[in-house]
Amino acid sequence: MIFVFTLVNFAWIFFRSESVSIALTLVQNSFDFMQSSLNFDRPLLLKNFILIGILFIVNLIERKKDIVTYISEKPVFIRWGVYYLIVIVIVTLGNFGIQEFIYFRF
Repeated sequence: MIFVFTLVNFAWIFFRSESVSIALTLVQNSFDFMQSSLNFDRPLLLKNFILIGILFIVNLIERKKDIVTYISEKPVFIRWGVYYLIVIVIVTLGNFGIQEFIYFRF
């Protein structure tokens, strides 16, 4: 499963690149950890870590019992707090900008 995941992610580099030479340069620079031109978008990185953390917590809860059952067993104010929190997370961390559809590039 990890092999397929890695292979698909590797293929996406070539799929999303403007040309094969750009894709090869990207692959080559991906393994050059001494390169100082790595410039991460820190707010985007923080947003991704928050979302991954939320998914990890939901996954841990799902291992013990169904998440819907788990939330429905809580008191009303906790349930609605969770619902509002979900809406706030979607609104604040969601990407609602207009983006070009990926297949229009071909």
